[in-house]
Amino acid sequence: MSEYRSLNHALDVIENSTTDNDVWDTLFSFVKMCRIEALVYHYQPPPGSADFAYPLVVKQTFAGADSNLADAIDHIFNAALRDQISIASGEFIWRYTRKSLSDVLQDSHKLDIDGDIKGVSFPVHGPLGRTGFFSLVFDRNFHASNEDEIRVLKWACQNTHQAICKIKMLEFESSSNLTDREIEILSWIARGKSNSVIADILNISHHTVNTYVRRIFLKTNTNDRTSACLYGISNGFIQL
Repeated sequence: MSEYRSLNHALDVIENSTTDNDVWDTLFSFVKMCRIEALVYHYQPPPGSADFAYPLVVKQTFAGADSNLADAIDHIFNAALRDQISIASGEFIWRYTRKSLSDVLQDSHKLDIDGDIKGVSFPVHGPLGRTGFFSLVFDRNFHASNEDEIRVLKWACQNTHQAICKIKMLEFESSSNLTDREIEILSWIARGKSNSVIADILNISHHTVNTYVRRIFLKTNTNDRTSACLYGISNGFIQL
């Protein structure tokens, strides 16, 4: 039960973290305790979101592992996908020998390992279409067949992704500074209403609505109604 108490503690700290560094420090400490040698995380915001142009990749190698291991993980996992490594409980479990690994990696990612290398990769999901992906490398004492241990790691990584999504959304939320009225008009646009219909609904002039729409385009860095609506939905300003 010590593992689960440690997991609960890690999840509490991650959930209450307000900075990226706090989140990652907690996760790194936890996965090291779970006998993980390296970790790679990909964060991808959805099209139309304020942070779409700012995808995030985090790579970390832990004490005792080859310093090139984190950089090599993506190449290893892509090879595992091509080789159709078996899937267990929604994640990809992969394993390579030293010989087979030499055929997978480019010269710049060659690893100094003595024996097999094995790991797990799985997707994580966040609010408003924010997806992510983790790849973890096990140390030699980790048994990949232990579903409970993998499940614990997935919980910690999923909560980490949720925390990162929350932090990133807060960072970019103030960048648009949409007013309540602009959000209201954008909501009607998303429901397919024309400017003249919106003017009738809100009992304001058609010219006033036109002005609001121009401001919305400027603040959301868009130039058409569809893109503005995608921005509003992806950033949680409007709901359909």
